[in-house]
Amino acid sequence: MGMFDYIVCEADLPKTAIDPPCGPFQTKDTPDQYLTVYTITTDGRLTWRPYRMLEVPKEERPYPDGDEFLVVCGSLRREENDPEQVNFHGDIEFYTDDEDHGGWWKYRAHFNDGKLASIDLVKFEAPNYETPPRL
Repeated sequence: MGMFDYIVCEADLPKTAIDPPCGPFQTKDTPDQYLTVYTITTDGRLTWRPYRMLEVPKEERPYPDGDEFLVVCGSLRREENDPEQVNFHGDIEFYTDDEDHGGWWKYRAHFNDGKLASIDLVKFEAPNYETPPRL
């Protein structure tokens, strides 16, 4: 399965019969692949929040005296900076689903030197609202 990043799309998306669920999309096309949030802004810029990983002092971890595995839980903290524009050139595919009903939305955004040129709908599968929600 692997890691991925998130895309928040503030730009207009191609219309489908049903809007995609709220929340960020996932992508594997960004350079980071560490659960980083990228944003396509309303004015077509691609931005991200640069970060650094900091070691959490042992006494501040959830299991400071746990076994070898538990003691590393919470050993790193991610500190994010202010958003910065990414000078990306190429395509980023991003997607989401409707977990309860099985819908699928996949888009491709094309960027020229960090500026959005277009967003296309790659795939849309309508949710099956006949299926009861998962419990």
